[in-house]
Amino acid sequence: MTKVTDGDTLHMICDGAKHKVRLLGYDTPEIYSPKCASEKAMGLEATRLMEGLVAAGPVTGVTFKGQDRYGRDLAWVEVAGRDLTEVMLASGLAVVYVPKRKMDWCR
Repeated sequence: MTKVTDGDTLHMICDGAKHKVRLLGYDTPEIYSPKCASEKAMGLEATRLMEGLVAAGPVTGVTFKGQDRYGRDLAWVEVAGRDLTEVMLASGLAVVYVPKRKMDWCR
């Protein structure tokens, strides 16, 4: 089972264990603490896209790479043979993640 939290975070069960997963390689607009209405709108659009990708399932690959400061598992995830990071970046609703640099989605 995979549940979408937002455009870059999932709740998954892998090998019987529950994981809150922050997808690696990209960042999407915030929906829980947006800085403006357009950021929230884009964040909701990214979330809907991720929901569609997950619904196309099944999860065909997960590569865990440690945890972030919030205790989320960091991972590369593939669904139905498609790399979620590549799809999200190609959609225009995500940007390449650069540590310590936040995208200004309100510009």
